[in-house]
Amino acid sequence: MPIAPPDPELNGRAPRLLVIRTDRVGDVVTMTPLIRALRQRFPKAYLAALVSPYAAPVLTASPYLDAVLTDDAAGADAGVDGLRRQVDALRAHRFDGSLLIWPSERLARLTVRAGIGRRWMTGHKLYGFLTGQRPVSRDKQRSRRHEVDYTLDLGRALGLDIPTPTPPDALKPELFLTEAEWDTAERVVKVIAPRTPRIILHPTGGGSAPNWPLERYVQLVPLVARFGDVIVTGAPDEAATLAHAFRDTAAVVQAGRTDLRALMGLIAVSSVVVSASTGPMHLAAGLGVATVSLFCREPGRAAERWGPVGNRHRILLPPAERCPSCHAGGEANCTLAIPVPAVAQAVEAVLAEVMADAKPVVPDEPPPPEFPLTILNTGRG
Repeated sequence: MPIAPPDPELNGRAPRLLVIRTDRVGDVVTMTPLIRALRQRFPKAYLAALVSPYAAPVLTASPYLDAVLTDDAAGADAGVDGLRRQVDALRAHRFDGSLLIWPSERLARLTVRAGIGRRWMTGHKLYGFLTGQRPVSRDKQRSRRHEVDYTLDLGRALGLDIPTPTPPDALKPELFLTEAEWDTAERVVKVIAPRTPRIILHPTGGGSAPNWPLERYVQLVPLVARFGDVIVTGAPDEAATLAHAFRDTAAVVQAGRTDLRALMGLIAVSSVVVSASTGPMHLAAGLGVATVSLFCREPGRAAERWGPVGNRHRILLPPAERCPSCHAGGEANCTLAIPVPAVAQAVEAVLAEVMADAKPVVPDEPPPPEFPLTILNTGRG
């Protein structure tokens, strides 16, 4: 997408901008490069994000944001009264512009009623036209780009100088922990998993991508426990199932024992995260932690669009013929064609790279002296 000329209403001053994406954790991670680019372009801007309550902790401690706002369209903010409260809350921030990454009619109308004068939205929808959104094409059929890159197109439409093809540094997601969170994570992990390297298995997901059944991850534990301590993570409602599944393994099950920020801390002090295409994979990438990930080849789920960016990673794919009829579960699940030993080998390979990075730099040996040294025998003889 070509870079648009700078918006005359926003250029040369400190605008008040709202970036909106109210879907899942991993999706919110993919919008962090856009937030960073906006802050770099408008260092004195008032910059806020509107996300779901569940995903909001992902953006806590970001130095690029002045505020993290939430919209719970299916819960506390549902209905006419909830929408009215949200309109009043957004009006109080006096936003000049909004960037709607994953649009809905409700969110489009919300930006209008909140009095936001300049509005951009991905895609071409009738409600976008009716609410005065400036459409940004999301043509996924002609170009298989990463979700981060599609998101950056909103910045290009705003006039941000983001060249195409996008440089790798511009695509890299970025998450932050406070010093206290780092200290807590390091203290906890030394108790539950004292051996390094530490390997996180996140065997569950939201159902948006194909994944192994639990027993495959159970089979993986003894193969990777040779390298270091294994930690199993998951949501609170998965804790009992995971504890039962991994009861006879060497893994430590932490599912249900961490909130989202504590999970980020646990990932940050580990060496690699093994999962399908799911939120913790994106969290790891944003924290600079290595990943080993199971992916489908189908374009809407492919690693080219949803894979980790900017970290050390290995992507494991099934044979091409397994994916055309794939869905998230059942016998057609294409990830069943990815063997457990192959994943263990990928873990071993990426850990070797991680450990090599962590080795201290040994200074070169000093050059030999110009004249030979005389060695004196000082012993008794």
